[in-house]
Amino acid sequence: GKKSDNVFEYVSKSLTLQESFWSFNIPSKNLQIPFLLVGKSSEPDVYMDKGRVNYGTVLVGNKIKRTIYLINNEKIPFSYSFDKASYNSATDSPVIHIDSVSGTIPSRDQVAINIIFNPIGEEKYNFNLICNIRKKPTRLLCNIKGEGFMVHSRVEIVDKGKTNSVKPRTLNQVNFGKIQINQKVTRSVVLFNTGFYSYDYTWKFEP
Repeated sequence: GKKSDNVFEYVSKSLTLQESFWSFNIPSKNLQIPFLLVGKSSEPDVYMDKGRVNYGTVLVGNKIKRTIYLINNEKIPFSYSFDKASYNSATDSPVIHIDSVSGTIPSRDQVAINIIFNPIGEEKYNFNLICNIRKKPTRLLCNIKGEGFMVHSRVEIVDKGKTNSVKPRTLNQVNFGKIQINQKVTRSVVLFNTGFYSYDYTWKFEP
């Protein structure tokens, strides 16, 4: 006799239960055999160890690094890629930098992703970082928040009741006038903080 093999191939395109009804017929033998094919898929066990990262307040121009991990619990490796549109603004100086935008997570392993926050303005930032995992229908999300701040300071010199503002990057003179030996003359230097955050200062004497 002869044998004929028929193969049913199932390609998953969604996570819902899939059913397909088939019928095998041999008209000459008046034979009919029904088939019910059932398939169900599950997402790969690949995820981020953190769903949110909060950098708090960061001085404008400074860089703060935080690390998240992409974890793969499956027996096969999975490739990943971060959606640049989810964290890159239209400015020439991006606020968020990712050291590994794309790559592969080995089987039963994890990959460290360093995220650097570099505020360029005095404002609050909020990004929903999107990571696409190949063959995983659901995207991975990580909410990133941070706030940039600047030091708002003013320095004034009080000279005989008159107040003069100190100009930055300029040689500012303090005139004590003519004084006699052992005479004490005082000029006051006043520092103002008009911002919301405290700042440190130091004096440096340059002869």
